[in-house]
Amino acid sequence: GNIGDTTSNDVNILNIGDNSSSKYTTTIMDGNVFANNTILNNDSTLSLADNKNISSDVTTTTNNTGTLNTLGTSIISGNVGTSSNKLKEINAGNTGEITTFSGNVNATTTKIGAGTVNFNTNTGNTNSNVVFSGTGTANLNGNLTGNVNFAGNDAVVNLADNKNISSDVTTTTNNT
Repeated sequence: GNIGDTTSNDVNILNIGDNSSSKYTTTIMDGNVFANNTILNNDSTLSLADNKNISSDVTTTTNNTGTLNTLGTSIISGNVGTSSNKLKEINAGNTGEITTFSGNVNATTTKIGAGTVNFNTNTGNTNSNVVFSGTGTANLNGNLTGNVNFAGNDAVVNLADNKNISSDVTTTTNNT
């Protein structure tokens, strides 16, 4: 079920994994999350089921730790990671599915499959390397600081007017 029930009756902090030791966890969320902050502790993983959303920031307390997986169509309405504490990895854009990030996205790597990922639909920018594992689409509504690697896939990147990609755009195979 859901965690919290609305943004006015939300949970203050949802901790994924133990924040006081080196214990981590893999959690599959089969409900919507209404919280002020969702924290991925000690390199924990949060997998969000299809048609479930997160109405909070998703952060980590240690840079380059924590993984967020969207298993279907989802909206993450808060910021993901921070400039000083990026998530290690985001996996989104499964085949035929749409993942939407409304705010800033800060992750070491964002992997996109054969679906669509919308970045920064309300505000913000993306600070992450984007790697395609399929023929997906990345819609960048803010600036991107990070490399784009098509990895031999016929994927698509759409960049909004007056926005920039501040790094390399590459592929590992010719003619893709």
